[in-house]
Amino acid sequence: MRRNRILSVLLALLLALALCAATGAAEAPAFAPSDDVCLPAGDADRDGEITAADARLLLRYSVELETPSEEDRPLCDLDGDGHVTASDARLALRIAVELENRPKHLQSAVRDIQQATCLQTGLRGRYCARCGLYYEKGVIPRTDHVSGGWIREVEPTCTDAGRQSRSCLICGELLEVSVLPELGHLPDTANMVFIEESPDCTKGQYVVCKCLLCGEDVKMFRPASAAHRFRWVTVKAPTCTEQGFEELHCEVCNKSYSGTGESYRLLPSLGGHEWVSVAAPTPEDPAREIYKCKKCGETVETLPEEG
Repeated sequence: MRRNRILSVLLALLLALALCAATGAAEAPAFAPSDDVCLPAGDADRDGEITAADARLLLRYSVELETPSEEDRPLCDLDGDGHVTASDARLALRIAVELENRPKHLQSAVRDIQQATCLQTGLRGRYCARCGLYYEKGVIPRTDHVSGGWIREVEPTCTDAGRQSRSCLICGELLEVSVLPELGHLPDTANMVFIEESPDCTKGQYVVCKCLLCGEDVKMFRPASAAHRFRWVTVKAPTCTEQGFEELHCEVCNKSYSGTGESYRLLPSLGGHEWVSVAAPTPEDPAREIYKCKKCGETVETLPEEG
């Protein structure tokens, strides 16, 4: 009972002070409403208005007759000193009789409300540390696309160009397309075939060879070389009883050497047969025995007479 009487006396004193201030400030213009007004601040009973009932409830909070919730506590701290006191109750009463304007939002750091992507703009704003509502909202521009790696859609060939592209990893939008140049044939120059019947290294000629990549026949012009590339080529191989011979031929065009100097040379014989018996006589044919030469592979049934 005593606490209630003290509370009633304090409320009466606050009301008297408010009326005195109203008498001295009757001609003062009213505060214009503003977008940055924190409307929930001071509305302790959350009825949507700030009245003497809110001032009374704030006074009860200040003397710990009641305890505000953690959610309501910031709304009850009108003067922003971090505590709910009689000063907050007095300010609520002055707001109720329109001697004070409602408090503004308590500024805090800017927060991103909605992240921007390459598909849509984002949203950021400053929120009130008292009521938690956002204000001073602003648009965050759309971000750039996040480019992925190149993807080959069409592989290039020897004769046709290819194509590759890359897209955004976020939205999939096609960002860039580029052409892959054709590869061109890769001739197998080690296996060229001359188109002319009588190729000559001293004259430029057309040749045909396979492409190592696609296997197609490739016709190409082979320019004249500085000189023939001669090498010894066996024309007749020697045997055990006869000589052979070899000639100088160009390994490119197969022309025979026609210059000065040696262009023909004999190959000595293998020095006679070396017979080895490969089939002994049998009871059915005791006179028949087969011999084979170890050098040339010739076979006979009767050894030839030496000399």
